[in-house]
Amino acid sequence: MNKITEDKEKLIDLLLLTTNKTTTEISNIVGISRSPINRRLAKLFTKEERIKRRNKMLSISTMGERNPNFGKKQGKKHFNSEGYIMVGKPSWYTGRESSNTVFEHHLVMCEFLGITNIPSECCVHHKDLDKTNNSLDNLTLMTFSEHTALHRCLQKEISL
Repeated sequence: MNKITEDKEKLIDLLLLTTNKTTTEISNIVGISRSPINRRLAKLFTKEERIKRRNKMLSISTMGERNPNFGKKQGKKHFNSEGYIMVGKPSWYTGRESSNTVFEHHLVMCEFLGITNIPSECCVHHKDLDKTNNSLDNLTLMTFSEHTALHRCLQKEISL
């Protein structure tokens, strides 16, 4: 069994926990075989989590132009009660499990980042505060606490 350095182990952990990289991609980045990466995967994740991660990776492998539905309309757009644009949920999107629609701005951000769902501790902020302007240059991913702090600052500016 090959021993890997502590620095490589930390890099492997970081890539496994925070990216959608496959074990092959990680092995190419770190410069080692997949075996030690698979051992770290087994230590970091339960069997159920590994299955969920594998399914997520399979879903990602058919995102974008590789997806047979790429470029096809997902359905009509409509507005929810808060004024956000909602669209039909594509098959690759793993969020809002009990819904057939998703926030359009979430899809824009997910497609840009190469992820299948907005992380649970994050939200997508509209920089110009226009809930219907879902162009990528108007969106930013931030934690809920950052978002709350930003809106508090904006509210203070408005009240001055």
